Amino acid sequence: MGFVKVVKNKAYFKRYQDKTDYYAWKRLVIQAKNKYNTSKYRMIVHVTNRDIIC
Repeated sequence: MGFVKVVKNKAYFKRYQDKTDYYAWKRLVIQAKNKYNTSKYRMIVHVTNRDIIC
């Protein structure tokens, strides 16, 4: 069997202690609405059990 290095660095411990900055994470993930050939106006549709609301 090979040798596997155990990685317990700063990122590991931050994950372990649930210290994720979700505000910054959301800013990284979300796309800019005025770029990437997206439409300026978007129709939001909610589907319930008996209605479809636009």
